[in-house]
Amino acid sequence: MQLSRLTILVSAFSTLACCLHGSTSRAACQDSWSPEPPLNEARHFLGACTAPCGDIYAIGGGAGMTRVATVERLAYDGENYAASWETLPDMPTARTQPSVVCTNGFIYVIGGNDGAASDSVDRYDLWTETWSAIEPLNLGRSNAGATIDPYGRIWVIGGNVGGYTTTVEIYDPARPSDGWVFGPDLVTPRGYAGAFTDSLGRIWAIGGSTTGPSHTSSIERIDSCGGGWEVLGLEVPGGVSQTDYSVLGEDQKAYIVGGWMPGGSNRVLQLDSVTERWLECTPISQSVNGPALTLGANGRIFRIAGHTGSSTSQSMVESLDTRSPPVGAVPAVSDWGVAIMALLVLGAATVSFRRLRTTAIA
Repeated sequence: MQLSRLTILVSAFSTLACCLHGSTSRAACQDSWSPEPPLNEARHFLGACTAPCGDIYAIGGGAGMTRVATVERLAYDGENYAASWETLPDMPTARTQPSVVCTNGFIYVIGGNDGAASDSVDRYDLWTETWSAIEPLNLGRSNAGATIDPYGRIWVIGGNVGGYTTTVEIYDPARPSDGWVFGPDLVTPRGYAGAFTDSLGRIWAIGGSTTGPSHTSSIERIDSCGGGWEVLGLEVPGGVSQTDYSVLGEDQKAYIVGGWMPGGSNRVLQLDSVTERWLECTPISQSVNGPALTLGANGRIFRIAGHTGSSTSQSMVESLDTRSPPVGAVPAVSDWGVAIMALLVLGAATVSFRRLRTTAIA
């Protein structure tokens, strides 16, 4: 009877450990993608961002082989997103592959391809809903990564200037008279790189196209407080990819969605920028290149449009929940936690077994 109880105890602990361990990889990363209202105009290589009020903007890009200046908005009422996108005034310049960020009450549409690598920067006033041009970039560039650092400055990273570049330009909306200034150069020339600022204020440049032409799975990171870029030993798993479209979720983990491997990809990867650990996530519903990504006000990341090959533009939009698990949910346990639990179970089993032997001998 005692041995039977011991067996049940060990089995129960082992099952619990396996369940907890499994929850690490089954967290929000394995939630399903949900369909969202499609765009009114199919497009790829567009830009997107989310305003402070939660409204999501889809800007420019290519419709088939044509560059477009059209802008669409998915309105947010504080609880839910609208059932359809609305069309807003066109931006001044039709362009594909722009860098788009939203900060300081404005949307900035930076560079891109308007027939060549462009240095123009169009700014949309979210209050007056009007466009204006601001100080141009020092270098015309397309398919550059872009992010906002903790100080509110805009970083435009790499891109194509007639060839892939290591140059970085920074703009401070609080000091517009300074214009665009060059920041520290990347180590590796790259365009189409994923770019984001993590919870520690570090800026990342992930994968992308590089010289050759070829592509890279390498990752660089810089502290926005100062210093230079460093190439990390951490690389994008699963081989090299030409494009790594990324966005930071509400859970402060980076998500890489779609891209060119070659051909469109439906893969989704999650990167914990603190532990530097990768997880494979539920794929998107179709293989695409050239989508736009943004984090909505509801904690969901939106994958917006893209193309499925031969510049066949899509209008599909879908989203993934990146909010933390609700209170009371079974917490994820790290590999170290599972190892410690296993040792405790093994120790308890050993002690119990010895007592059983002692009792039997006596």
